[in-house]
Amino acid sequence: MAAVRTILEGFSRLLFALCALVIAIMALSVTYEVVSRYLLGRPTIWVTEISSYLLVAVTFLGAAWTLRIDGHIRMDLLRETGGWLGQRVSDLAMFAVAAIVSAALLWSGWHMTLANYNFGWRASSALGTPLWMPQSLIPLGSLALLIQSLIGVWDTLTGARDKRE
Repeated sequence: MAAVRTILEGFSRLLFALCALVIAIMALSVTYEVVSRYLLGRPTIWVTEISSYLLVAVTFLGAAWTLRIDGHIRMDLLRETGGWLGQRVSDLAMFAVAAIVSAALLWSGWHMTLANYNFGWRASSALGTPLWMPQSLIPLGSLALLIQSLIGVWDTLTGARDKRE
């Protein structure tokens, strides 16, 4: 079980590292656009579109690791005032909701991506990006979030989460 956990959490960590790279690429491309537009008078046609795709990447690929480190926003009233039982109920509710939402996103994101791939739909922009490419980040990130949510449920039920805190 420990080896499986290491692999699954490594997947979340890998996606998080990819997020850091994506943020750096976004910063560089937006800086390039500003210099190109305002100093050289030659705006680009690709920065806005690519940056919006990269923003989707950051949102979905970083969600699992953010959940792993308790970085998501949540209501802490029950957790802080309910003692050990309140903490456990709050954690179970949070991980269960995250699992349900991520499963729904995985399912709908997969079908949306597959439909766009099958129909060959492209963005109506100068780049004409095949829509399945940026949309594939939704099921990928949702899968990682679902896995991390289930690990959280398991850790809460077995008491392993209590040892972490």
